[in-house]
Amino acid sequence: PKLCTVRLSRKLLPNVGSFSLGSVCERLGISNAARHRAMGDAFATAQLFHHLWSLPHGAATIEDALKKGTRESWLPQHVPASDFDALPKGPGVYRMLDVRGLPLYIGMSHQVQTRIRSHFTGKLSSARRQALLRDVHRIVAEPTGSTLYARILEDVLIRTHWPVHNRAQKHQPMLHLVLPYRDRQGYDRLMLKRARSPRGSLAHFGGVVEARDWLYGLAKAHDLDPALLGLGASEDSPHHPPHEHNQRLQDGLKAALEPAFPPHAFCIVQGRHAEEAGVLYVREGRFAGLGWLEGGLHPTTDLERLLDAVTDAARSGLTDALLKEAFLNPEAVGERLVWRCFSEEGLSEERA
Repeated sequence: PKLCTVRLSRKLLPNVGSFSLGSVCERLGISNAARHRAMGDAFATAQLFHHLWSLPHGAATIEDALKKGTRESWLPQHVPASDFDALPKGPGVYRMLDVRGLPLYIGMSHQVQTRIRSHFTGKLSSARRQALLRDVHRIVAEPTGSTLYARILEDVLIRTHWPVHNRAQKHQPMLHLVLPYRDRQGYDRLMLKRARSPRGSLAHFGGVVEARDWLYGLAKAHDLDPALLGLGASEDSPHHPPHEHNQRLQDGLKAALEPAFPPHAFCIVQGRHAEEAGVLYVREGRFAGLGWLEGGLHPTTDLERLLDAVTDAARSGLTDALLKEAFLNPEAVGERLVWRCFSEEGLSEERA
C-alpha cells in the first residue's frame, strides 16, 4: 500500500487549487527551505501528512487509502478513481491522457477495466510504466461492443495521434512479397522480395516460410516448375514450353487470388448496444473507414445509408490484414460478423 499526498489533498482539501506538494504546503503555511531536495521535501511531506490526519475524516480517509487492492493504491496519482469506474468492462479502446489532454498511450482490450488495471499492478517496473504512473492525468475509453472494431479503431487512433508510448505501429514490419516478371526465354516467373510496403505485389506474407509454402502449393496444384517460382529445382520438376507454363501460372494465380477479398464491402459487427451496429468499410480491397448505425447486426440494405454511416479513416497493412482474416476465417474472430459486398449496381451479396 502507498499514500499519495496528491490524492489525499484532493479528497481532504478540495479548494486549494493545485495539489502539488509545493502549492499545498504554501497554502497551509508549511515552510520548505529546501524545495525539490530530498530532506526538504521529506520534512514538508511529513508535516502535511500530520495536518491531513488531523482534519475531520482525515484518519478514515488515510486508513481507506492503505487498504490493499483499492484503486488509489495502484492508479497513477493524478487519475481520479471516477475515471476507472467509468471504463467499460467489455470491448473498447482506451486513451491515457497527459495534463494537456493529449494521448500518451492508446490501447484496446476485450475487457477494458481489467486491461487498465494490468498496466499499473504487478511487479514489472519498466521505464514506460514508470512514465505512465508519473505523467497520466486522465484515462478515458470508448466502448465498441466488438473486439474486431476495437482493434481497427485502436490502429486508426494511434496513426492519427502517434502517442509517445505506442511503439509497435511506428515501425512497419518487413513483408515477403510475391512479385512477377518475365525472363529472356519468355517464361513468366515469380520471385520473393522483402519490403515494408506490399505495393505492386501479387501476394504478401509476414514470414518467409508462409510465403514459400504458398508458392509450393501453387506449383503442386498446377504442375509448375518450382524453380520458375523462385524455389529450388529438382530432377522430377515438370518442364513445359513457355506458352503452356504461362497459361498454367495464370490459371493458378487466378484461382489462388480471386477469392481472397472483395473489392468493395461492409463488415458489420455488434455495436455499443443491442440496437446498434458497427460498420467497417472496404473500398478497392482496403480498409477505408468506420462508423455506427442503428439497427443491430442487420441495420439496412440501403447502400447510401451504409456509406453515410462511415467516416474516412487512416488505414494500414494491419487494418487490411485484420479485415482479410475476418473475411477468410470468420470463426477465428470469435464474434458474429455480417459481410455485405457491393458493386456499382448496389449491394450484391450478404455473407453471415
